Amino acid sequence: MRVVYLAISLFMSLGLSAQDQNTGEYIEFSEKKVGQAETFTSGGGSHGIYMGIYSKYGAIADDNALFLGGRIAYVADNKIEIGIGGMGFYSDHELSNLASDKILTGGYGGLHIEPILFGKQKIHLSIPILLGAGAIGLLDNDHLGPNDFPDEWDPYFIMEPGLNVVFKISNFIQLEAGVHYRFSNDVSLGNYQTIKDMNGFSAGVGIKMGVFNLGHKRMVQSEVRL
Repeated sequence: MRVVYLAISLFMSLGLSAQDQNTGEYIEFSEKKVGQAETFTSGGGSHGIYMGIYSKYGAIADDNALFLGGRIAYVADNKIEIGIGGMGFYSDHELSNLASDKILTGGYGGLHIEPILFGKQKIHLSIPILLGAGAIGLLDNDHLGPNDFPDEWDPYFIMEPGLNVVFKISNFIQLEAGVHYRFSNDVSLGNYQTIKDMNGFSAGVGIKMGVFNLGHKRMVQSEVRL
């Protein structure tokens, strides 16, 4: 009995000593302190995909033109967009020898590349570039069908750089406004020679709808209480 009493006394003494040493200290496990708020990150660089709708106003052969178009693109880490896009246009330009039932119209599309500057900011800049091809020609104003004359339609190659200001409304919607300039090869519309190319400035606005923050880095606060 004396041996048992001594063993119990020794065990209680060691327990009280350990409690005194741990008073006011954190219990450590895998080098992390339990009972203290901690901050950590999860996820990798952000990416996303969106669909855009755009409207621009510009000039063809120094006369007014309206442009409407769209785009589908992938966004990599708020640094660059890659996708496809296209534009249709209508111009009130008066061609020589043009009958009253003809209107000048056409379109173009191709590869869209858009480097992004300061992409993590709510308001940032971007440099959109469209590389592709299109066609310009005449439509019959009576029934809006293509003419039967092949010399009244002509294809062309186009490069259209620009500069946009982009506003982040939410993680799903962005607005943009910008200016662009079209470079193209010469075009010919048969007997209507007042159109030489598709070169010219345009300005417009657009809306992007999609998901822009897939895999976005998040700061998470956690707290464990004993």
